[in-house]
Amino acid sequence: PSVVAGPCPCHNSNQQLLDSAVPSTSAHVQVLRQSAHPDSFFLASTLLRPDRPEPVALFLSYPFELGMATHPVYILLLWGALVVGGRAQKISQGGSDWYLRFRSERDLDRPETVRFSVKSVVHHRYAVTTIRREIFNPANVSQGFEFAVMIPSRAFISQIEIGDSDPRLESAAKKENTNSSSMNQYILRQNLIGNEFNTFVLPILLGPQENATLSVTYEEGLQKNQGMYFHKMFLRPGEIVRHFSVNIEIAEKYEILNLGVHASVLGDISNETIVDDETPRRRLVNFTMNTREQAHHFGSNGFYGSVVVQFGLNNSRSEMDVVVQDNYFVHFYDLPGEFFEDEKHVIVVTSLELTEYHEIVSKIVKKVSESLPAKNSFSFIQIINDKVFLWSSISENENQTSLLAFIENLAQGSSENLSPASAKEIKDIFSGAHNNPTDSVPTHLFYFKKQTTNGENKLEKYFTPDSLSNVSVVMFSEDDLSQFNNFLDRKVRIDFKGDIVDQNSLTETQFANIPRDGHLVIAGRLRDSEKAGVIVAQISTLFGMESVSSSSLVVKPCSGHVTLCHQKTCSEYTESTQSLSAEALVSSQAGNCSWTLHSQRNYLGDSKTLTQSSLPNGDFTVRSFQKQELFHQETKVGNIIDPLGFNSAERLHDFVSLQNAMELIAGVDEIDKEKVKQMEKISLKNNLLTPFTQLVVTGEDSKVLVFSYDDLISPLLSQHPHQGHPTPCPQSQKICEEQRSTSCPPLSVTSQQDGEVLISGSHPNLNLGSITQATQEGACCWLFFTEPNYAGEEEQFCGGEDSVNLVKIGSVKTV
Repeated sequence: PSVVAGPCPCHNSNQQLLDSAVPSTSAHVQVLRQSAHPDSFFLASTLLRPDRPEPVALFLSYPFELGMATHPVYILLLWGALVVGGRAQKISQGGSDWYLRFRSERDLDRPETVRFSVKSVVHHRYAVTTIRREIFNPANVSQGFEFAVMIPSRAFISQIEIGDSDPRLESAAKKENTNSSSMNQYILRQNLIGNEFNTFVLPILLGPQENATLSVTYEEGLQKNQGMYFHKMFLRPGEIVRHFSVNIEIAEKYEILNLGVHASVLGDISNETIVDDETPRRRLVNFTMNTREQAHHFGSNGFYGSVVVQFGLNNSRSEMDVVVQDNYFVHFYDLPGEFFEDEKHVIVVTSLELTEYHEIVSKIVKKVSESLPAKNSFSFIQIINDKVFLWSSISENENQTSLLAFIENLAQGSSENLSPASAKEIKDIFSGAHNNPTDSVPTHLFYFKKQTTNGENKLEKYFTPDSLSNVSVVMFSEDDLSQFNNFLDRKVRIDFKGDIVDQNSLTETQFANIPRDGHLVIAGRLRDSEKAGVIVAQISTLFGMESVSSSSLVVKPCSGHVTLCHQKTCSEYTESTQSLSAEALVSSQAGNCSWTLHSQRNYLGDSKTLTQSSLPNGDFTVRSFQKQELFHQETKVGNIIDPLGFNSAERLHDFVSLQNAMELIAGVDEIDKEKVKQMEKISLKNNLLTPFTQLVVTGEDSKVLVFSYDDLISPLLSQHPHQGHPTPCPQSQKICEEQRSTSCPPLSVTSQQDGEVLISGSHPNLNLGSITQATQEGACCWLFFTEPNYAGEEEQFCGGEDSVNLVKIGSVKTV
C-alpha cells in the first residue's frame, strides 16, 4: 500500500461486480457471464477437484423471470448444482467461508479486514500494545482506506507499520507551519476536553488485489483507581472479521491479584479469557470472537467498544514500591488515606498582629480553605488580647460575613464591631458538633505565632486539653509563613535523600493537581557508585509527612566492552575514556555493563546510555564515555524476565517526563524553548509520535508526505462514566446497560477553536467552541447543550452533515 494525502478515485459498476464475483472456471461459466444481467439470479455451489486442495466455488447467473421456476432448464441447473456441490452452504450461515467471500466480492467499495489482532505486554505497570490489521483489496482497481486506531489519550505511538513502506519520525520544528503557539493550543485543547481516547487516522492507497499488513504500537503508563490498575483499550474494526483476537501478558514484581477482564456489551469475561498460569507474578489473557459471535453481539459492524483488564498487586504499604533496572528507578506512591478523607475539619489559629501580617495570612487562609473538598469544613480563629474571634464554614450565624471580609475587619482594627466567640462555640468547633455529633471528624490545626512565643502554652490557655487531644497540630513562626505559602501552591512534594539519586534526572516531584486516586509516579536515574545504598523518599503534604525507603541496592561488578568506530577503523574499550582522538560511532557492545556516551570531551555535552537492553544504532557521535556498574535490587523473590525486551524503567522515566512537560506547557502562555528541545530529544530517542515530533512517509509516486501530531491524532470522547464507577463498570449488567445506550457510530464535529473531535455516546461535561460542521453515518440523533450536565440552550442533530447554531458546546446527549 501507499500513503495518500486525500481520498483516491475508486470505480464501481455492476459489470465489474459481476466479473469479479463470477470466476471463470469453465467455458460454460463464461457463457453465463456474458449473458448475465444486472438483475440476475445467482446460484452458488462448491465442488471438490482432485487437482486443488480447496473446494472450488461455482457461481451461476441468469435473469430470473416469472414462471422460470417451472422451466426444465432451470430445474436441471438447480439439481445439477445441488448434486455436484453436495455441500452447498446457506447464505444465513454467517460464519461460513462462502458467506464471507460472497459478502466481500459483492461489496467492492471497500477493502476487507481479514485479521484484527491485538497484542499487549504489561511490565512494571507500563503497557506496550500493538494493534495489527491484515486487509485485502478484492477489487481490480486501487482503493483508498482510512487506517484508524483508537489509543488512550495519555499514550504515545512508538511504531507504525504500513505494508512495505518505511515511516520515520523527525523533529516537529522542521515543519514550516509548526510553531509554539499551535503546539500550545493543541496540548491545551487536549487537557480541556479531558478525553479518554484519541483517534489515530492515516489515509493509505491499496493496489488491486493487494494484501497489506497495517499496525500501530502505542505505549502508556497504567492508571490506578481504588487500589486497582486498569489497562483499557478501545477497539473498532468497523466490520465483522474472520480472525479477531486480543492477547495480553502481565509480568510484575509482585504477585498479581484479582485479575479481571471486561468488554463492552459482553460484560465480565474473566472466566473465558484468563489463562491459567502457575506463576503468580505473570498472567495471560486470551480473548477471541468468531464471526457469529461478533454478528450476534455487535451487528454488521463487528466489535465496538472497550476491553478493560484490571488487577491489583500484593505489595505492602510499609515497603517502598520501587523498581530498579539498569540504574533507572521508578517509585510508585499512594497518598495516605487521610489525604482523601470524605470529611475533615481544618482550623487556622493565629496570634499574630493582622495589621502587620494581613497579606500573607489572607493568602494562606484563602489557599487552604479553597483546596478543601465540599464536605470538609474550615475555621479561622484570631486571638487578640486574650479574646478569641471565630469564623467557621459550619457556623449557623446568618450575619456572618465572608472569610476574607472577616480577616479584613480584624486587620483594620475593627474587632470591636465583632463579637468574641463563646466557650460553647469553641467547644463545638473542636468536637465537630455541627457536622455529625455521633462521629469523630479528623481535625487538623495550623497555628501561626511569634517565634518567641511558647505555642503549646498559648493554645492550652484558650483550648482545653481534651479539645486538643485528638487534633493534629502544626506550628509556624512568622518567618515560616512565606515558605508555607509557597508550599501550598504544590499540594504534595516528594524529596529524595541520599547520594545515589541523580536529582537532575528526576521527573516532577511537586504536584499541584493530585490524581483522584492519589497515585503518583516519580522516576529518575541512579548515580554511579561503588557501594550499596538505599533510595529514601520524604513525602510532604498539607496534612502530614512520611518517609519511605527501598530495600538495599547492591552494586555488582560488571565486565564487557564497547566497540567504537571512526571511518573504517574500530577499537574495543573496556574502561572509561575521558577524551577520544576523533569522533566515533558505536558499533557494538558486549557484557553486562552500562555505558554513558557523551558528545563532548570530559564527559560533557549530550549523553546517551547503553545497557544490555538498549543496543546501539549508530546515530550518536561519541567523544567521551563512562563505564558504570549497575545497581541490583535485593528481593525476596527472583526477578521475572522482562517480556518487553528493553529497559521499561528507563522507558517509563521518559514517558512520565513527556507527560509532565505536556501538562506544564498547557498551563503557560509562553513555551520554554529549552523544555521543547528536551522533549524532542526524548521523543526521538524512544521513537515516539508526540506533539514534538512528526511522521514522514513515502507516498504514491515516491512523494514524501509529512504529518504532524495534530494531523494524525484527534480526541475521541467516550461516554462519561457514572459517578463512582470506572469505565466500563465492573458489574456486567451495568456494562451492558451503558454500552447498549452508546451503540451509535461516533459523531465527528469540527470547530475553529478545537479542530476535529470524535464523540462516542453522551458526554455531560465538554468545553468546545461553536461547531461549524457535524458529520455522522447513521440514523442516531444527538442533543447539543450550551452548558454542562445537559443544561442551557439546546439543538438537535440527526445524522448526515450539518452545522450546529450554538455559540458553545457544554454537553452532548444521544437520543
